[in-house]
Amino acid sequence: MKAILQNKYIQNLIEFIFPHLCLGCGAYSENEKVVCDACEKNIELIQLPYCLRCFSSISEDIRCFTCKDDTLPLLSYADYTGPMREIIIQYKFKGITSPSQIFAERIYKMYSELLHETDADFLVPIPLHRSREAERGYNQASIFATEISKHLNVPLNEDIITRIKKRKHQAKLAIADREKNIQSVFHVEEITEDEINCIVVDDVVTTGSTVVEATKVLEESGYKVVAVVSIAHAF
Repeated sequence: MKAILQNKYIQNLIEFIFPHLCLGCGAYSENEKVVCDACEKNIELIQLPYCLRCFSSISEDIRCFTCKDDTLPLLSYADYTGPMREIIIQYKFKGITSPSQIFAERIYKMYSELLHETDADFLVPIPLHRSREAERGYNQASIFATEISKHLNVPLNEDIITRIKKRKHQAKLAIADREKNIQSVFHVEEITEDEINCIVVDDVVTTGSTVVEATKVLEESGYKVVAVVSIAHAF
């Protein structure tokens, strides 16, 4: 009984010091919701997949009318605006990892059939440069990919691609400079001649430069990128 009371006291103390705050607006929540009801209503859900080859919305069967067999579908949960933008910032830079679980589950429910139809052999999270990951303490894309993996029952492969050059943060650059900034930063460790399908995973896709460059490097090494998954995108 004494141990139970002590644990309850510690829990109450933690909740007093660190109250439950909405990640979207910072409002106090009594029901421990990570995202409050008001912010939930203001999250703009993505209605259709998006093709990263020609940058246009595509049909629900993830086949682009223009690109056809060369379609690179982007499957995202929400638009990178409003509360979702703040949620991603909290997740990406402030060590709050709960969004990975929440939105992995929602994305899986939204796209489960399409994800299984890709016949992916593994998931490939976008890597951080080792110094940046050491500074941050985690790779948000890897954590999110881990949660997607649990739902999809497809393993991660975090060794296949590495980031060999440290560049400026993409978010701090003008759109026109992002493609140049990300060129030649990735290296694929092993070339394959087998038919290996992979899904590239990132937390957010803004201009698409990072995931497109990673896809290019993977496909030049013999891998087939069958889809890209992110929590949000900004197109």
